Amino acid sequence: MAKQFSGSDVVEFAIQIEVNGKKFYEQCIKNSTNQKVKSVFQVLADEEESHIKTFQDLLKSIQKYDPEDAFPEEYCLYMKSIADEHIFTKNSTFGNVSKYVQDDFQVLDLAKKFEKDSVSFYEAMLKMVFESDKEIVQSLINEEKEHFQKLSRLQEDLK
Repeated sequence: MAKQFSGSDVVEFAIQIEVNGKKFYEQCIKNSTNQKVKSVFQVLADEEESHIKTFQDLLKSIQKYDPEDAFPEEYCLYMKSIADEHIFTKNSTFGNVSKYVQDDFQVLDLAKKFEKDSVSFYEAMLKMVFESDKEIVQSLINEEKEHFQKLSRLQEDLK
């Protein structure tokens, strides 16, 4: 039987993803020379910060899930590692953006990939959460899709 996650699990994953995403966008701001690109990345970094606060508030309002067969500290570390390994991984992005991309257009491609990965992650989690928490996960998916659309529009403007 597949492991079931509650909405609180997914929101804790989301908080880590948003923290990592904010750091990524802040690094992109430092690396770009295009003011329009910098301003969009600033908006996205600010939105990631807003999402962190929103998700922290959401976490307070939903029922916590305490795994029966794990220590809470170990479970938190497990959830953090899942988020770090799947979305906005620190080793491949922070401080290393310039190693992977040559220009703002490629940075936007990378950022779109991360937002798309976030959507895929949450869609996969949607299948694993309790029925009562599916709406929470769907709201996370919608937020990430909005980021992807902003990045796509900016990329079109740069063509």
